[in-house]
Amino acid sequence: MLTPASPRGCTQMTLFGSDVEHAVYVLLELAAVPPKAQIGTLEFADSLHLPVGRIDELLAGLERAGLVSRDTAPDRGWRLSGSPKGVSILDVIEAVQDYRPLFESEETDPRDVLLHAKPAARRGFFGLHAIMLEAERKMLDTLARRTLADIKK
Repeated sequence: MLTPASPRGCTQMTLFGSDVEHAVYVLLELAAVPPKAQIGTLEFADSLHLPVGRIDELLAGLERAGLVSRDTAPDRGWRLSGSPKGVSILDVIEAVQDYRPLFESEETDPRDVLLHAKPAARRGFFGLHAIMLEAERKMLDTLARRTLADIKK
């Protein structure tokens, strides 16, 4: 059986990259500062040991999503746009990376999966796809329900 730690030479693929982790750290740092305070890009780069350009990209994605805002002053300090309770982990993921489905198949017609109208081309295939879709829905529901405030505890 292959597991995430399988030694069979398989390349491990992750659903969520390091950008998500770094973005969460940035948001947690912003959540920890007083309401009127702000943090500069250089401070994030130093604390995360990342290039300033990479931090700029993360903050741009978070800003487009409305999760952070910046001061228009030359130092361009950043602040959290709302409460940590209002920022779900799914919000962060969607802000910094493209959606990656948990399971893909070229043989799947979504109508077949939803309606079970036709038999599968391979025995049990649509049953497997339905299980994977259910797992993905549960994962996304959890990520939408959990917030930065849950991590801060």
